[in-house]
Amino acid sequence: MGVGAAGHYYGAKYTDQRRKQEKRAEARCRFKKAQAQMPRLIEEMRRDLAIPKQRLYRDFCVLPKSGIPLMGRPGSILAYYENEHPNLRHAVTVLENLGYLENRGAVLARTQYPQYRITEEFAELLLEAK
Repeated sequence: MGVGAAGHYYGAKYTDQRRKQEKRAEARCRFKKAQAQMPRLIEEMRRDLAIPKQRLYRDFCVLPKSGIPLMGRPGSILAYYENEHPNLRHAVTVLENLGYLENRGAVLARTQYPQYRITEEFAELLLEAK
């Protein structure tokens, strides 16, 4: 005996909700693993996005040390420094492999420095993190 259109509709609706919840739980689990591997970097990124005027910032550069001037869009791009985060480039590669970052090429500041864009999923996970 069939359940009719309404039964099919609600079955599909609740299956979709369950899938979304499972996907979100998997995303949180992946985030927790990344957070355990690089707690200082994740915390700095979280703090940066928690600042009201920076809440929508998504681009950042990897620089060797602070004090290097950023050409282009100063004040609208974040920067993380290799002298403050050991293995920063490796950590960024892990975040990129997890799908949290997009490689944007390089930014000119006398020489070439890598630039990345934080995905919306990662920004949400950072802002939810404690």
